[in-house]
Amino acid sequence: MTDFHVAKGLRMFEGVPAQTDSLPANPPSRQAESAEGHMLDTEEKCISYLFAMKWPNGFVCPVCGHSRAYTIATRRMPLYECANCRRQTSLTTDTVMEGTRTPLVKWFTAIRLMSQTDQGISAVALSRILEVTYKTAWSMLTGIRTAMARNELDVPLEGPVAVHPAAYACPVFHNSVIPHARETKILVGATVAENGEPERVTFQMVKREHLSEGYILPVGLKHFKETRLSQDTELDERQFRGYTSPRNKKAMPLFKKARYWLNSTFHGIGRKYLENYLLEFCCRANLVLSGTPLFPAISRICAGHSAA
Repeated sequence: MTDFHVAKGLRMFEGVPAQTDSLPANPPSRQAESAEGHMLDTEEKCISYLFAMKWPNGFVCPVCGHSRAYTIATRRMPLYECANCRRQTSLTTDTVMEGTRTPLVKWFTAIRLMSQTDQGISAVALSRILEVTYKTAWSMLTGIRTAMARNELDVPLEGPVAVHPAAYACPVFHNSVIPHARETKILVGATVAENGEPERVTFQMVKREHLSEGYILPVGLKHFKETRLSQDTELDERQFRGYTSPRNKKAMPLFKKARYWLNSTFHGIGRKYLENYLLEFCCRANLVLSGTPLFPAISRICAGHSAA
């Protein structure tokens, strides 16, 4: 049984949020999963959902690991004080919402829109939907995108991996199909099944110092191996010797889809931010390839956990 104790304006709890007088009908993890597909249209619902994403097995103090805490519920956002070490922890600490004044309803709307397969959303469109400034919308999307990118970088490719050189270029102007003269070289990597279908993909920008007259140097491929593959992973490099491996035949269409998405949704992305946008696309694509529901997975990522 969950232990509640009300004293000195604080509510003590173990394992579930205490911002309401009634206990959740389901454990937090099940409550979070059952919320998939339903609109999180109040702050109270969003607080419960974020709690379930952040602490799926109940509250855990980030300092001492204790599972019991007092809740200071007089604030707009609950504050949890560990019953053991007295460390106070906000619900949004170590999440993409940390330090924000934007309502959680708007944050989860942004996450839901970014969870749309192959689409995502631009800051201009999000600012109109949420009725916030462009700066706020851009900051929200950048935070979510950065979390998604970190999640991808934390999961290197394993097993037989095929890699293929590619290129990305912004259109010269919004309604033009003419690419920019300065292309950015990209390495497209994929863990592939025997039938050639990709099981997981990653895209990496090639550093300028790893290029010579537009060609990717061996040091560029070495950097890809060191940063995107697990140790002892088998890498199919035949594409670099003029041979197109059938094992990688399905990975390039995903990159072409990403390239179209960047230019149609955002009218092109400059080199400074390109890699995070590519990794955002990879995050969604990999969740789809693994059959993982997008919204709860990306919510977990934004709450500071892996998508799994």
